[in-house]
Amino acid sequence: MSKKVIELIRISTEGQAAADKASIPAQRAANRRTSAAYGLEICKSFEISDVSGAAVLHAPEIREMIELMKSPEIHGVVTKEFSRLMRPENFDDYQLLQHFADTKTILYLPGGPIDLGSKMGRLMGGVRALFAGVEREKNRERVWGGEGSQTKTGRESSERHHSTLRRRIQTESRLVLHAKRRKGPDSSWQVTSATTILGGGPA
Repeated sequence: MSKKVIELIRISTEGQAAADKASIPAQRAANRRTSAAYGLEICKSFEISDVSGAAVLHAPEIREMIELMKSPEIHGVVTKEFSRLMRPENFDDYQLLQHFADTKTILYLPGGPIDLGSKMGRLMGGVRALFAGVEREKNRERVWGGEGSQTKTGRESSERHHSTLRRRIQTESRLVLHAKRRKGPDSSWQVTSATTILGGGPA
């Protein structure tokens, strides 16, 4: 029996709609592959345009999705990558992950499902959210740099900062995830290294 899920497609700019990897057709195709791989039935699809990852909680489509997630008929949400769900700018943005945990809704990505209500799922979701937020900041700084808003020294300093942050998160994650996690009846994951989480799985 198939599991009913909600499909989430999000683009932050009109230009992104035409890009190869982030386009609406590319996201839809990836979601169809994920659904087929895990026996999922898409019963509702949301396409969000011109909404940044830091503003998703204010989007009416996301508010509606949260309400639908409260139904016992909804098993999960499928999307192309974690950043399509959110790119947090502050800790308030993490409320969306709590809605997943509270409603026992599984997040399905091409690399595998994440149960945000489990200990491992909370760790994985938190790390991925953090990286999605950092990437948003880097993208924004890159745009500013292109417009001459950042000096070469400023850009180099920013790159060093993000590189240091990434190394620290990788190191801390490996300390937690170094040991192999045995499969259990309540687990859909077997994490063997931090690379599984930090790399984001196949696109």
